[in-house]
Amino acid sequence: MIMKKLQYTGALCALLAIVACEDSESKLTIDGTGASATPPVLAAPSVAAVAVTDDNLDDEVVFKWKKSDFGLPVEVVYTLYARYNNGRAALIATDKGVDSLVVKVDLLNRKAIKAGAPKDAMSNIQIYVTATASGVPNKPASNDVSFTITTKAPVIPANVYMIGDDFGSWGWESDGVVEMIPVNSNEYAGQEGKFWCVRYFTKDKGFKWSTTRAWVGDFYSLGTNEGFSTKDGNAFVAANGFYIVMMDYIDAKITIASANIYGIGDCFGGGEEEGKAANLFDENPTNKTMTKTTTNAGNVRMYAAFEDSGEWWRMEFVPINGRIEYRGNGGDQERVSVAAGKTITLNFNAGTGVIE
Repeated sequence: MIMKKLQYTGALCALLAIVACEDSESKLTIDGTGASATPPVLAAPSVAAVAVTDDNLDDEVVFKWKKSDFGLPVEVVYTLYARYNNGRAALIATDKGVDSLVVKVDLLNRKAIKAGAPKDAMSNIQIYVTATASGVPNKPASNDVSFTITTKAPVIPANVYMIGDDFGSWGWESDGVVEMIPVNSNEYAGQEGKFWCVRYFTKDKGFKWSTTRAWVGDFYSLGTNEGFSTKDGNAFVAANGFYIVMMDYIDAKITIASANIYGIGDCFGGGEEEGKAANLFDENPTNKTMTKTTTNAGNVRMYAAFEDSGEWWRMEFVPINGRIEYRGNGGDQERVSVAAGKTITLNFNAGTGVIE
C-alpha cells in the first residue's frame, strides 16, 4: 500500500496562529534558576478532520509548534497529547528537540479512543504539546487545538491465551496454557481492551499468544513491544523471574515488566493504600512462588500493580479453596477471611493460592 500524506492545508492558518500568539505568550519562572520558559505554541494541524476507515489508517497528520525557550542550554523533549471532553490525557507521541510530529491516522484513532472518545462516532478532541527539559521542574504546555475525528473501533478479542515452553509445552490442550485476564474496564474507558497475567518465566524459553486455543492467528507482537525480545516468531525474556504481561489492544502494545503483587485491606494492617510497600509479596524463585503473612485478622484482598491501570481493584484476585480466582470484569468477589499470622502462598504458574 502506498502511504499517502495528507496535504498540509492548514499551513497558512498555522503560521498566522503562531504569529498572533508571539506577543501574548506567557513566561513561566523556572524554580531556582532565575530563568523563564515560554510554552510551546501549537499550530492548526495539517488537516482539521478525518474519518477513519480501513483505507486511510496509514495516512498522516502533521502537528507543528513553535518551540519553547527555556533560556538555558538544555535539550527539550516535546510530547503530544489528546484529550476528550476535559478527561484524562492520552500520550500520542514524543521526541527530542523537534518542532513537529507526524502521526498516522491509525495511532490518532487509537489515542482518541484511549482518551475516551466514542467509538464509531464523530467527536472533537483537543490536542496539545508539552515541553520537558532535564533538571527543570516546569513542564510548560501549549494551547489546545481542536481536531475532529470519526473513530473506528479497534477489534478487541473476547479471549487471549499464552503458550510456550513454560506454558503448556506448546500444547493447546494443556492446563499450563495461560488464559489472560481482562483488566476491569467497567465505567473506565482507559482500561478497555487490556489483558494481563503474572507468571514465572525462564530465560531463553519461547512463548507467544493467540486469541483461540489453536494454531490459528498466533502472534508475538501487536505492534509495539516493551520489556521482551522476539526471534523466529516467538517472544523471550532476558532473565528468569516473575513478570507481569500487559496486552493493550487500544495502544497495540505488549509490555512485560517485573511483577509486583500487593496485599491490601484489614488483614494486611491498613486501608486501601496504607502500608502498600510493606504489603509487597516476597518472591521465592526456587519454588516459583510469592508469599506474604497477614498481620491482622480480616478479609484477604490482593492485586497486581501496573502503571496506568487505574484503581487497584481492576487487577484484583482472591485465593478461594486453594485456587487463585481473578476478578476480571466482574464485581466484588467472594470474601475470604483469615486470622493474623497466616501465610498466603501464590503459585501463578500452577494457579494455586494456599492459606496456612
